[in-house]
Amino acid sequence: KLFQQEPDNVDYNYRLATCYLNTFTNRADAISHLEYISGKRSKDPEIWYYLGLAYQYGNRFDEAIAAYEKAKSLGLSKLLAKYGPTGSSRKARITVWEARKFVLILESEGKLKY
Repeated sequence: KLFQQEPDNVDYNYRLATCYLNTFTNRADAISHLEYISGKRSKDPEIWYYLGLAYQYGNRFDEAIAAYEKAKSLGLSKLLAKYGPTGSSRKARITVWEARKFVLILESEGKLKY
């Protein structure tokens, strides 16, 4: 309801997007919300990381690569360290490890440049 009342609210878009990402259906529905947020908080690596994850779930792999590269350039390694094996919640760690696996595959194929 809050999002419907204030669709331009960045925090509501963020919370809705993370809800979509943490479900097993409609994960790609997070894309539009994260694209909106990335225009407002373009220097936040977490937003770009989640946008890459949403693109990945939506099978938009070229865009996922670009978003992960942007997240990396903005300090993704600090973000991954925050949510790594000693990080906050199990669900967050699983999501991060899924993305790490994807990043490692891209690195091994030479598709992710540093």
